[in-house]
Amino acid sequence: MTYSLWDGEKLQAARDGLSELVFQRRLKAPKKRLDALPEWKNPNDTLKEVIKKVRRQKEHILTFIKHGGAPHHNNYGEYIIKKGGVKRKMSGSSMSAEGARAYACIQSVAMTCQLRRLSFHISVREDLCCWLNLSPA
Repeated sequence: MTYSLWDGEKLQAARDGLSELVFQRRLKAPKKRLDALPEWKNPNDTLKEVIKKVRRQKEHILTFIKHGGAPHHNNYGEYIIKKGGVKRKMSGSSMSAEGARAYACIQSVAMTCQLRRLSFHISVREDLCCWLNLSPA
């Protein structure tokens, strides 16, 4: 039986309409396929690298199926990292390790606010007021 990410996405989408028993039974197919990958006979160099990654990350690869709305990829995480890298290149990079750490902290807070659909400015102001024991204006 072949199994693809699209099958995983379909199972993820159907999860709420399935009993736990049926869901677990359907989840066995992708688990079985994943278990078989490291046993592949005569893999080429690319597949050898994939097999190494699968062995390391096996417990996490199918997590997206169990959680509705979770993507099957890490593209957004890659985008967030790349966005910071492009900004550093364009600005000529930080001149010190301390500057790089400060930028990373601010960027982390900004991205967290964006992902939670919160205003960065309001969140920072409220946090600073809380930290300084002031009431927000």
